[in-house]
Amino acid sequence: MPIRLFEKVKAKDLKPGSKVEVFSAWYFIRYIKYQGREMLLALQPESVPLSPLYTDDVITMFIPDSLFVEIEVEE
Repeated sequence: MPIRLFEKVKAKDLKPGSKVEVFSAWYFIRYIKYQGREMLLALQPESVPLSPLYTDDVITMFIPDSLFVEIEVEE
C-alpha cells in the first residue's frame, strides 16, 4: 500500500485532476462548477483514467468554497 502525502487547501483552490478521499475511497475531481459561495464537485473513481470523455460520475457534491479539503500531493 503506497504512502499518500496530503496538503490542506481551501475548496476554492481545488483543481480538476486533484485526488480526494471520500468515505475511505479515492476519487479524481473531474470538473468543478461554481455557484455563488458553493461549488459542485464531480468525482470519478481513481481506478478509471482521468479523461474528459468519461461521463459516469460516481459522486457529485456541493461544498462551501471556504471549506478546507485535504488533497493528495505527489512527492
